[in-house]
Amino acid sequence: MSCSCEHDGQPTLAELELGAIRSLLVELIEVQGGEVVSVPKKWRLNASTPFHTFKSQGEGEFHALKVDNPSGAILEVSFGGTAPNAGNSDERVPAQTGRVITRPFDEVSIGFDPANLPGGDTLIYVTLYTRALQPTTYALTGAGLTADISDRAARLLGHVTVDAFGAAVDVTDRAGRLLGAVSPAAASVWDVSDRAGRAVGAVSPAAASVWDVSDRAGRALGVIASITAAVDVSDRAARQLGHVVVDTEPTPATGTQTSAASSATDVVILAANANRKGAMVYNDSTQILYLLLANAVSSAAVHTVQIPAGVYYEVPFGYAGVLKGLWAAANGNARVTEVTA
Repeated sequence: MSCSCEHDGQPTLAELELGAIRSLLVELIEVQGGEVVSVPKKWRLNASTPFHTFKSQGEGEFHALKVDNPSGAILEVSFGGTAPNAGNSDERVPAQTGRVITRPFDEVSIGFDPANLPGGDTLIYVTLYTRALQPTTYALTGAGLTADISDRAARLLGHVTVDAFGAAVDVTDRAGRLLGAVSPAAASVWDVSDRAGRAVGAVSPAAASVWDVSDRAGRALGVIASITAAVDVSDRAARQLGHVVVDTEPTPATGTQTSAASSATDVVILAANANRKGAMVYNDSTQILYLLLANAVSSAAVHTVQIPAGVYYEVPFGYAGVLKGLWAAANGNARVTEVTA
């Protein structure tokens, strides 16, 4: 039996129902076959950017949303293009919590209510799925927790942040800009990648407290091994290159100023001092100062550095031995400042 009904180019109810059934069948095949698209996102929220909006190409293209909120504030989620805040959000993700939200959508906005915005930058982690997932709420276990990296003077160098994507660790500079990442490749093996996600190399255990470092082709670069209060760094032939040491030494706070009269013959500029942290020498003379960092007779031919008139020289920090010297002609003084603990 056939029907010659006219519907002015508009789909009939039967056609709409068939289209809906076709869509459901396609989604069922995708789910069963594992052909599901997931789009991971990592957004940085702050006072200038309190929320982000994601828009897809097709209407109702995405069906689930996983949101990880490592902050101490409630994260607001709204659909349909409205700015998320406590008064109009469709969903809320509590602090230190993740949620899986299931509903068809082609636009979603996620962020903080300006009245409850955490200080500084906050990284949130969002994954969008083309199929429905089981709605759930879960506690985060360390995701987003950040450690500062600083030098011995406590100046901030950057950060290391636990990334919720695959337990990776993000490495950022002091401004929060991504430098790269370290992420698990297999049991006890960690890939090292740059900010674009390109593989740089790997770190893997060689033995107890010893880690091999290799490049992207798996070629050995060297070894990192822990020793008492330090980490040894060696090359691929196990030749020691140096150490990385946890520095707990206090910042030097004492400076002592002395003067040494100029002389055309060898004189002591500064005596050896085992407690010295550093020293500075200013040539307050019109003549060149020939400075020697050794317990020997200084001369125009035997010296470490020539300090011109009116010039300052900083002794390498860590050198605690005697400073000797002489001038091209006797005139003026050496103004010395020695830094100790």
